[in-house]
Amino acid sequence: MAEFHTTPPNICCLLFDDEANVAYFYTGDDHDLIITPGPNLTNFEQFVTQDEAAVRAVEINPNFDVSVIFGYLTLTPVNVSPFEVNVSAGSNLVLDAEYSCEGAEITYQWYNPHEEEIPGATGSQLVIEGVTSRDAGIYACNADARNARGQSGCSRPKFNVKVTSLADEGTVAE
Repeated sequence: MAEFHTTPPNICCLLFDDEANVAYFYTGDDHDLIITPGPNLTNFEQFVTQDEAAVRAVEINPNFDVSVIFGYLTLTPVNVSPFEVNVSAGSNLVLDAEYSCEGAEITYQWYNPHEEEIPGATGSQLVIEGVTSRDAGIYACNADARNARGQSGCSRPKFNVKVTSLADEGTVAE
């Protein structure tokens, strides 16, 4: 029986048979991995990322369920603000990006309209007190889920915040 060896930096590999039935193996580091496949698994390909391996698996078999083999977790929205958010200058801006994912811990990180991390904004809700026109723009939140088996998933909702001037309700900063 043949052995397949992964070589760094390739840390993902696909094994599949002649009928395009895919078995997936992944090592989470750059060390060599030796795989001894079952008798029907005769084809071997390796990749640098999980996403590259997922794309190839679907090319091999369009009916392939990537989420089952690759361990992508699905985040379910619990309380997520709409994309368009209007707020009056001087009031508080509140954005929600709460998700659930059974059996996984979820971490959050918010980003300002300049795509910079907002220090300390690591919860499912972002509150900015006393907004001004400078606070207008597109905000984003990374919601990352990871379980004890190392499976992960993520969501990145965005929010277009428009700030209405108190002096003229018809004036909107974008």
